[in-house]
Amino acid sequence: MKKIVSVLLCAAVFLSLTGCAPAPEQQDADAVRIALLCREDMDYNVSRYQKGMEMAIEEYAGPYEASVEVYGLDAPDFESSVEEAARLAEDPDITAVVTMQDYEVINAAAKTMDDAGKAFFAVQGYYDETAEAGYDTFFPFSLNAEHLGCAMGLYAARQGLRRIGCIYSGAEFERVQVNEFERAGIMNGIQTGSSLSEPFDTAAFYEELAVWEALGIEAAYVPYYRSAWGAEILAEIKAEMPEIRLLSCFTLGSQTAVDYLAELDGTVMPAFYPVERSDEYREWAARYEERYGETPDNEAVQGYDLANLILSNYSGDNKTLAEAIRANAENAAGIAGNTVRDLLTGLPEVSYDEADAYGYEYLTVQDGRLVHTEP
Repeated sequence: MKKIVSVLLCAAVFLSLTGCAPAPEQQDADAVRIALLCREDMDYNVSRYQKGMEMAIEEYAGPYEASVEVYGLDAPDFESSVEEAARLAEDPDITAVVTMQDYEVINAAAKTMDDAGKAFFAVQGYYDETAEAGYDTFFPFSLNAEHLGCAMGLYAARQGLRRIGCIYSGAEFERVQVNEFERAGIMNGIQTGSSLSEPFDTAAFYEELAVWEALGIEAAYVPYYRSAWGAEILAEIKAEMPEIRLLSCFTLGSQTAVDYLAELDGTVMPAFYPVERSDEYREWAARYEERYGETPDNEAVQGYDLANLILSNYSGDNKTLAEAIRANAENAAGIAGNTVRDLLTGLPEVSYDEADAYGYEYLTVQDGRLVHTEP
C-alpha cells in the first residue's frame, strides 16, 4: 500500500513540475454557454445574432440554463484575435463558439477548437480549405464564396444585364466570388467588361471608372468582406455613375456600414444565410417584431436557428455537442427551412443553370436597410 501511495505522489509531483496537469473539466453540466466571437467594430452585426439567440433561449423549455456572451470586440489584430479564440477553445465551460472573425483567424482557430472538442460555427463565410480540412467540430454555417458569386451571376443574367465591371478586395474569398460570378455570367451571356482588384490607389480607381464609362458598363459588382470599405466604394461609384446598377456582397459589421446604406438604395446582394419566407417564418417574424420593435435581419434568423440547434443537441457534456449535431444533421430544421440541413450535410455543387440553381435569397438596400427581394 505504501508503495502505491509513493508512486502516486511521485506522479503528482512530476505533473506539477512539467506543467502536464490534467485539463480542467466542465464545472456545470446544466449550463449551455454560447460564445459569439467577432472582430472589433462589429457591434452592429453581432447584436443581430445576439437578439436571435436570446429569443431562442427565452422560448427554450428544456432542462438546461442557457446564455449567450459576446467576445472579441477588443481584439484589433490577427494575433489578439487568435489568442481570444484559443482562450474560448480551452475554456471547458463554453459550450459552443459562433465566429464572424476574419477568415485567416477562423482558419487558424479551427484546429485549436477541434483539438479541444469545441463546436465551432462560421456564420459569415470561411475559406474552403478550412471547411475541407476534416475537422470534426467545425461547421461552415453559411454559403461559401462559390455559391455567393454564382448567385450574383445568375441574378445579373436574370435582370438582363450584359456588361458588368468588377471591383473587389484582393482576399481569396472575394477572388473566388468574382471567378464564380464570371463563370455564371459566361454561361448566361454576361460579359465582364473590366475589373480592378486591390491593392489600388485613388487614381487607379477613377481611371477604372473612366474605362467603364467608355465601355458602357451597366452594372458594378463589388464583393467585399469589410462592409464599410465595400459600401464606401459603392457610394463613390454611384456618385460618378448615377445610372449604374449596383451588385455587391457583404454583411453589415458596424454602424459605419449601416450609415452608408442611405446612399445605396437599390443595391442587391445575396444572403449568406438564405431564409425561406414561409408561414412559419412570418409567424416567427411577428413574434420578433413584438419583442424587439424591429423587422428581423437574416442574421437574427440565423442566430435563432443556431441557438436552437445547439440546445436541441446538448446532453450535458460540451465535448459531445459536435458529434451529436453531426449524428442528427439529416433531421435539422429551423426558421430558414432547408438551409439549416444543407449547411450541416453539405451544400450541393454550384449550378450555372437557373433551373437547377440552389435556392438563393437576394437582399436589396431599401431606406437604409437590407430587405428581402422576391425573385
